[in-house]
Amino acid sequence: MKKIPSFLLKTYNGNPNEEILLVRQGVDNDMYSFFDLSGQKKIIRVSRNKSIKDVKKEKELLEELYAAGAKVLTIVKSVNNREVTILNGQPVICFNYIENDPRVDSNEVYQAGLALGEFHTVSKNIHSQLSRTLFTEYDRALKNQEIIPKTFIGGQEFILDVKRTLTLSKEKTAKTGFIHNDFNNTNVLLKNGKVEYIIDFDLSCQGPLIADAAFGSVSWSTKNGEYLPDKNNFHSFVDGYNQSAPIKFGVNTDFCFWAAFSCLSIACDLLCDCLENNTFNITDVNQSWMYQRFRYYISKDSL
Repeated sequence: MKKIPSFLLKTYNGNPNEEILLVRQGVDNDMYSFFDLSGQKKIIRVSRNKSIKDVKKEKELLEELYAAGAKVLTIVKSVNNREVTILNGQPVICFNYIENDPRVDSNEVYQAGLALGEFHTVSKNIHSQLSRTLFTEYDRALKNQEIIPKTFIGGQEFILDVKRTLTLSKEKTAKTGFIHNDFNNTNVLLKNGKVEYIIDFDLSCQGPLIADAAFGSVSWSTKNGEYLPDKNNFHSFVDGYNQSAPIKFGVNTDFCFWAAFSCLSIACDLLCDCLENNTFNITDVNQSWMYQRFRYYISKDSL
């Protein structure tokens, strides 16, 4: 934090008389808001676990998505006309700050589903090759399959769930395309009940559209720390999605499977982060509400 004021002043014409705020601190990146000398509020994202090469790939992806008509933010260039800058060896991207009204009621949930359907429609021709795949988190967990059972209560069953779900997912056929892969309400900026922008493409990849729609339904219908969904909101998201998407989905066994698959993927990420960074004080796999959600959806034929 000590070097950020001078970095912003030098790199993005930051105003030294305005406060710099930590907007979000995460495992992979931190975000800070600031004002430039013209009074424009901006935000920088400092990537902790990404290479400069990966961030430049993401920059190219955002440009491609923007050109296709997706609701994505454009990158603000530095005073040296660079889109990716460096702070303490870590890649930095800057955006204009967008106010967000994060209320989640049935209308916002429907609008979020509508926005994801629109995103799938305009992103169908996106072919950016990012370093990750749909199975990156599963592969990460399997690399730690000897350590997870020794570290976490319930770890052995967790690894069995990973193996079974991964096998089943590769046996399924589904229409694929470019997916966001983390379409939750922190990654969607709303204003006056409408989606203005979609952000945070860290987990994006080519994959089944149904997986994106299913995870969005889970995320927008379930509160943090809980695993049981609000079924009305779950269906509101699906209804919105089906209104604008290139393919419509019913809430059937396949849909519930992909909901479970996506929840387990996030749970894999969490446990592996705990192993590598001691990020959270977790000793039992059941402390992951995403793992609890996985077990709920994997047993459902419909919702």
